[in-house]
Amino acid sequence: MLNFKHIVQQTGITGVQQLYDHFAVMGWESWVDEYQKDSFGYLGQVTCQNYWGFQFALDFTEDIYPQEYEFSNLPETRVIVAYGISNEKADGVHRKRMKRYLGNSGKVYAHFGPGYTKGHFIANRMGGAIDINLYPQIGHINMGRSTAGKRYVAMEKYVWNNPGTFVFCRPIYKDFSVRPYEIEYGYCDSSMNWAIETFTNLAPAKKTNN
Repeated sequence: MLNFKHIVQQTGITGVQQLYDHFAVMGWESWVDEYQKDSFGYLGQVTCQNYWGFQFALDFTEDIYPQEYEFSNLPETRVIVAYGISNEKADGVHRKRMKRYLGNSGKVYAHFGPGYTKGHFIANRMGGAIDINLYPQIGHINMGRSTAGKRYVAMEKYVWNNPGTFVFCRPIYKDFSVRPYEIEYGYCDSSMNWAIETFTNLAPAKKTNN
């Protein structure tokens, strides 16, 4: 986890736009370093792209070298971090497309276990798009159906109710699939106050009969 307060103090950042600009220039590479630590020291082809005003750092190695590695040794194209400044550009067309995108969540994500839904790294209500912005997110977190899920949804609601908030979502992987093991989600408000929490993204263990 990055020490954001240290970054702010070290760089002299005093506002949300400056914070965004810091990461948009080269600061996002700090998250790439965290990704490399989490992913067994692996680091492939990485790019940072803008989607509807939000920045997405991507590992797109699979798209570049699809024929040169065994699947188990090559990570799927996936998000390293998504971040930006929340806005009010929610798009109803995107929400309708999301329901059709990839197909039924239960079927598409069944190989990860039960209960996965189409989660957003950056919620549509605060300006997030679909496509690369979607990932398999465990439903009780995404829908706020657990104690941790309620905290997650409360954080999202704060961000979309307060346009101009810096927000980020960092998936933490333990294998080469698109399914994160955990999600580090956080935001910084206009007064430079931070709220950050890490949420599990694993399907519940199957019950066994003794």
